[in-house]
Amino acid sequence: MTGTFREIPLDELEKAAGGVQQIVNSERGRTLTVTGLDGDGWLAVRSQPVTRDEYIIGRLVNGDQVEVMGSVNVSPDPKVVNYVWAYVPGLKISGWVNSRYIK
Repeated sequence: MTGTFREIPLDELEKAAGGVQQIVNSERGRTLTVTGLDGDGWLAVRSQPVTRDEYIIGRLVNGDQVEVMGSVNVSPDPKVVNYVWAYVPGLKISGWVNSRYIK
């Protein structure tokens, strides 16, 4: 649904995340800003919550804003990537974003 916003139901969110992760709603509905990227770095918006390039559907830079719709806590280990499902107003898309770079 590129270019169309819709709120993803929690059961769909869990299914998209593989069905085994815990859904965390503490950030739900909040607008957060991309920050902490180095130099010309960018943050991928992905169609799936995995770090494979084939799932990249958009790119964000420092200062871009996202509206968090839900979270997937994959692991409490800070070395593991945790994702949030977010709507990106600037790109008019929804997708998975690495939560480490949004505040």
